[in-house]
Amino acid sequence: MSFHEKLEYVDQFQEEYRVVRKTMVTVMTVAQQPLRLNCFGFFEFTQDRFYELLSMAYSLFAFFNDFV
Repeated sequence: MSFHEKLEYVDQFQEEYRVVRKTMVTVMTVAQQPLRLNCFGFFEFTQDRFYELLSMAYSLFAFFNDFV
C-alpha cells in the first residue's frame, strides 16, 4: 500500500491534511517543469544544451586521445 493511500482524512487533523495535500501538489507541479539555468542573462542552460556540451567534450577528448 502506497503512502498516499494511507493518507486518511480525520476531522481532528484537517488543517495538517490540507497542508500535506497542498505541499504534494506543489512538489508535483515543480517536478514536472524542465530544468533550466539562466547564466546571468547570456544564455539558458537546459538539459539539451548539457548533452550537446557533453558530446562536444567527448569528441574533443577522442580527438586528442588519438594523438597519444
